Amino acid sequence: MEKILDLNMCVWDLAREVPEFLDIMASVGFEEMRHCAMENPKTKELTMPMAVMNHGQDVSMVIDAFKKAGFTVINE
Repeated sequence: MEKILDLNMCVWDLAREVPEFLDIMASVGFEEMRHCAMENPKTKELTMPMAVMNHGQDVSMVIDAFKKAGFTVINE
């Protein structure tokens, strides 16, 4: 089954629907996301690119990590 990461989905949905999401995010420096993704109401509004940019990080680096993990990234 193909693994897809839709960049239009909010962080909350990605954390619920993509089992590897939080592990990959932690591996690229977003360890704190593991603890707040399901508890912080803002994660229902923020997409992954928005969250990464809010932390002053490079979105392309995070996208590359998902691609290396075998994901097809859509809505880049």
